[in-house]
Amino acid sequence: MVDDAMSRLKELFLGAQAAWHGHSDGVAEEAELSRPQAFIHFQALTVKSFIRNRVPVGAAALSYSSLLALVPMLALVVSVAFEFLRGTTGRSTSRTSSTTSSARSCPRRGNLPMPTRR
Repeated sequence: MVDDAMSRLKELFLGAQAAWHGHSDGVAEEAELSRPQAFIHFQALTVKSFIRNRVPVGAAALSYSSLLALVPMLALVVSVAFEFLRGTTGRSTSRTSSTTSSARSCPRRGNLPMPTRR
């Protein structure tokens, strides 16, 4: 029983090695593989493709650029939220008060004080 399990494990290991190196020696055709052999064969091909296509490098680059893009986005969100949440303190609410206050401070409107004669 133990010898049978060890021989099956050894066969699975050799099949995974052959799939990893791309050799078909020692590996039956995919249609003839048992379920565990097919699963290990698939896993070996997936990991090999993952490494060959440099997926970790692409993932690292995507993470880095996403983090760099978050800083300006966070600044924009904070500034917009600050404007909405600030309230109306210090702002005039009626149109007449804003025109009178601007007329008092703007000398070009003709509301200059008259000089007094003695």
